[in-house]
Amino acid sequence: MKQSIHSQKGFGAVEALIIILILAVIGFGGYYVWNSNKDDAQSTKTAATTDSTPSNENSSSTKYFTIAEFGVRLPLTSELSGLKAGAAVESSFDTKNMSVNVLAPELDADYTCAADSDGTKASLGGIMINTSGNPGSGQYTPAATKKIGDTYYFYFESYGCFDGTAKTKFDGLKADFAKQFDNLQAY
Repeated sequence: MKQSIHSQKGFGAVEALIIILILAVIGFGGYYVWNSNKDDAQSTKTAATTDSTPSNENSSSTKYFTIAEFGVRLPLTSELSGLKAGAAVESSFDTKNMSVNVLAPELDADYTCAADSDGTKASLGGIMINTSGNPGSGQYTPAATKKIGDTYYFYFESYGCFDGTAKTKFDGLKADFAKQFDNLQAY
């Protein structure tokens, strides 16, 4: 008797399923890494452009008030962690300089005056930048000054429109920010 030997050529169903499964695992892993990196890149981009998003370059627990347009940042205490920087605009004190509002969104609901034309409400004040060392010819005196390289940074406090406990919180935030301003640093 003659036995027939069946010769198998090509892939069987089991082998094809194993290859599809391996490709699916590799594809899912690649998508997961790509999506994670995309989210990290978006949050890094947001940190550079969204003014006060926490920056974790030196310490995972340190949050910074960041002014990307000026290339500076200020380490924030826990009391100041909710502060945000407004957009850089031509200074109202001196048209040769730029300024940025220091915003406290947590106090917006308690703001009793009309919002500014850009919608700004609870501003602790503004930071002005120049190279002359002159804070401008306005009627205000800076609450804090910091020189980094050849550039001067001036923090001017605002009066705010608050009553009661919101006024107390507002005044405390202004004072804390003025004290912390000496820690302003280039990045």
